[in-house]
Amino acid sequence: MGKPQQALTEMEKENLEIFKALGVALAYHALGRKREADEKLKEFTEKYRDNWSYLIVQLHAYRREIEEAFAWLETAYNKKDSWLYWIKSDPLLKKIQDDSRYKAYLKKMNLLTD
Repeated sequence: MGKPQQALTEMEKENLEIFKALGVALAYHALGRKREADEKLKEFTEKYRDNWSYLIVQLHAYRREIEEAFAWLETAYNKKDSWLYWIKSDPLLKKIQDDSRYKAYLKKMNLLTD
């Protein structure tokens, strides 16, 4: 919606720690608070790398860190991360959808492409 300060305020109220951490990291990036955004990304990755690789894809894609996003997408695919279900409709992945590797992943996952 283009209201990152409001998003940060709301995410700080989130009860589930993982989604709070994700939302805060996204909001800091949207606000241009690079140091805090980088710190939150690092913390998130260290804490959730084993079980939430798709959410790390989202963070990197949103930040336009394309190589990192695809590296984590490969990890998510190899781990059979159930969140991959959202790949075609995930607005946080918009910044990587023009990359040829994105379409290749859709094919790899046997998802129909337009």
